[in-house]
Amino acid sequence: MRVAKQSERTPVTDLQEMLRLIDPSVKLSYDGIYDDTTSQAVKKLQKDQNLPQTGEVDGETWKAIRKAYKDQQIYLGQAHPLLLVLQPNQVIQKGSDNLHLYMMQAVLTALAQFYADVPTFAVTGILDEPTAQAVIWFQEKAGLPQNGEIDKKTWAALAHEYRQVVGDGTGQFPIRMTQNPEDDQGRM
Repeated sequence: MRVAKQSERTPVTDLQEMLRLIDPSVKLSYDGIYDDTTSQAVKKLQKDQNLPQTGEVDGETWKAIRKAYKDQQIYLGQAHPLLLVLQPNQVIQKGSDNLHLYMMQAVLTALAQFYADVPTFAVTGILDEPTAQAVIWFQEKAGLPQNGEIDKKTWAALAHEYRQVVGDGTGQFPIRMTQNPEDDQGRM
């Protein structure tokens, strides 16, 4: 069995990789050779960035390449998660006014698009009685204590259900729930 030698990383192979990510239409190999194809790709980037089109990587061109590469990594990568900070043993109780409640109410509102029996409420940032009823509904479906308050377990279950049901926001990925939770075989 013949095993191909892995090409070594060099500044030119890194440049070629970055240019390919920035503009997938650029056809570059990762050969580490700064040839005419690499120079043309640099010129294209320089043109797109309104820089002098020399085909050489000077300081300004390198800054532009790094910025465009970083932007593409953000665009092509996963979105950063939003982590809500709840202190140890913190419980958001009925009647509480808490900025996190806007997010929690939004999550419940999104889930209501997939479940027919979620109690209605207004997004106010206050754990009022209608919101508490929606939390109790969720806690019952999730097998949690039904007190209408939000602790770390309730938030974790809400966040998990949101990711599973809402997915990418289109209702197509990762799954689409039915309006009847019992049809989903063991899921909420």
